[in-house]
Parts: sequence; structure tokens; C-alpha cells
Amino acid sequence: MQSQVDFPVRPQVNLEEIVETGGEWRQISFTFKADQPYTYFLFGNFFSDAVTKINMTEEERAKFDERNQKLGSFWQKIKRIAYYCFDDFVIEEDRGPTMEESLLKEKKYTFTSAVLFDSGQSELKPDSRAPLRELADVLRKNPGLKVEIGGHTDHVGDDATNQALSEKRAQSVYNALITNGIPAAQISWKGYGESKPVDVNTTETGRQKNRRVECRVVE
Repeated sequence: MQSQVDFPVRPQVNLEEIVETGGEWRQISFTFKADQPYTYFLFGNFFSDAVTKINMTEEERAKFDERNQKLGSFWQKIKRIAYYCFDDFVIEEDRGPTMEESLLKEKKYTFTSAVLFDSGQSELKPDSRAPLRELADVLRKNPGLKVEIGGHTDHVGDDATNQALSEKRAQSVYNALITNGIPAAQISWKGYGESKPVDVNTTETGRQKNRRVECRVVE
């Protein structure tokens, strides 16, 4: 074993406040984003004893010190700091909200065009079947959701071509949902061309975000 002195560790998440458990089990969870790839995840108290917070006043602390100094046995002395016992420790990747959570809470879910279509095409790729079946399952589970399938493009090319492409792509997704048993009354489609960008069109990253099919919940 190596100590913190021999093997210094820089924690990325430090919880300074005291965790009150009342002597009972308590679930604690948090999310963090690593600043670079790591091999290990270390969990523990990275504060020194001198700065570790305890839930007693200086006056209470002084009284305990005075009492403890008069006692010879370690077991008779009052312990000022407790240790936590951890069980069921799990590290899971945060994949963000599910498709259903996005539609129910954020009222929309977005597919980048590359997930569904080849470049410049409006025919759905074979790989698009799985995500569209998932969308159909969500709509079937939540029949009160009415969704507009909106096709969007970047600004590359002329306006008319982009408008036509966005309409054909939106209609392709609409038809796939109908094929998956979703009633026509629950879904609609519309092409927006390049008129509603969500990012700049001056970078490839921005253009990729603008090329999308947006499933938006409508009243």
C-alpha cells in the first residue's frame, strides 16, 4: 500500500459539508465529468485531519479534549470523528436522458440526420430501424403525446433543394412510424429546410447539428 504522501491524488470532487446519516444507511449519488481518461476511481477522505470538518463547536471540542486527557484507556475516550461504511458502490456512465424522458420533460427529441440518412438522401438507412422502433414504442406507450416530425438542413446548397430534402426526410420518418403502428392522428410532419438552425453554419460541427430530424411535442 502507498500512502497519500507517497502516491499523491488530486480529487476532482470534494464534498466539504458533513453528511448526516443518523446512524442509518443513506443513498448518496452524484455526477462528475473526468478532465481526462483515467484507469482508477478512488473514493475517500482527501482532506487532512487538520481541515476535516466535524459537527461540534470549538467549546465542545475543548471539553472532550480535557476529559480525554484524564483517561488512560483508548476505549474510555470519547471519539470525536466517525468513519462511514460504504456498501453497494456503483459507477455508471451517464448517457443523458432517454428518448422517452426527452419527449416527456423537454418536449422534443432530436436525431442527427447521419443517424437516419446517408448524405443528401431521403431514404432511411437500414440502421435507422432500431431508433425509429424505439420512438414508436415511446409513442405507443404514451398515446397522449402528439408529435411533429420536423426535417431540418444546413445552409449548404440552394434554398429550394434544402426545403425539398427536409420535407422528404420528415415524411420518411412519418411513414416509418405509421408502418410501426402509430396512428396518423398522433403524428404529423413538416419540412423547415435551412430556416431554423440550432448552431452556426460556418463550421462543420455546427452544420452537423443543423442537419437533423426533430421530434417535437405539440399541443
